[in-house]
Amino acid sequence: GSNITAIQLGDVFKGADLKKIRDSGTNKLAIYGRGKSWNKSDVERLIRKLIIDGLLEEEMVIKNDMTAAYLRITKHSGEFMRSNSKIMFPIRQCTKSQLTVTVSASSKPMNMDLKNLQDECFAALMKDIKGYAGAIEVSAVSVMNPIAVRAMSQQMPTTKEAMLQIPHVTESNFEKIGKALLHILQEFAEKKATLQELEAIAEEEIDDESDFEDGWSAASTATTGGRKRKSVGSRGNSAKRYKRNGSGSSRGRYSARRGAKTARGRGQARGPGLVDFTQNKQYLADPLRYGSI
Repeated sequence: GSNITAIQLGDVFKGADLKKIRDSGTNKLAIYGRGKSWNKSDVERLIRKLIIDGLLEEEMVIKNDMTAAYLRITKHSGEFMRSNSKIMFPIRQCTKSQLTVTVSASSKPMNMDLKNLQDECFAALMKDIKGYAGAIEVSAVSVMNPIAVRAMSQQMPTTKEAMLQIPHVTESNFEKIGKALLHILQEFAEKKATLQELEAIAEEEIDDESDFEDGWSAASTATTGGRKRKSVGSRGNSAKRYKRNGSGSSRGRYSARRGAKTARGRGQARGPGLVDFTQNKQYLADPLRYGSI
């Protein structure tokens, strides 16, 4: 039969719609899509259990300096199928609880843009890796570890030295496909730099607005406080203010001027008003007063 790896068998069991599966005809097998509702980790555990129990075995094949592990059926698998035996395989079921995450309005858009950019970078890297793997008829995992690919999409190294610092990236696989991946990473690194510049500008604008609001609030508080102090001073004891001066002469002059002003107010004639004129004693004694009016 055709060569198939454990990962490819998992894809068949999950019912993945991949070109290689369609071309090989494995999408017509009875097991195709039987584990569509399973978690990927459970599918991998099942295949690993079949290998441990001796129903399947892996054969290491070296091709084009690449090592691949292909699955083979053992003699025990035939006995197992004829005996109508069953495999007990525990699966843990859990209900997913919905989590509410609070994200600030200012940081959410930029964080989402960066996450989307990283996802696009990962997809572009995997596209080249799968294309290279398909050309030499090996699995994509054997070309480059998916963990390393995810780290590349997040860090976006732009040099060979930086790329080799990522775990699972070696000189061997870099010589095969590293240069092509590095070209993709350099393009996305430029997009990331532009995105970070826009984020920095947005943060500066937010800081400027905050400073302006704080300054306006402080100025309003100071102005309001000044008016209150003036109002309290006008209604308060003026004597306290002069008492602090410590000079009795100033207080005396102020009291003298105040008394003179009051005396003038009491002694000064206000003019011959109508009421004052008619109430005058001389006027009341005049028998012809009505005629004079």
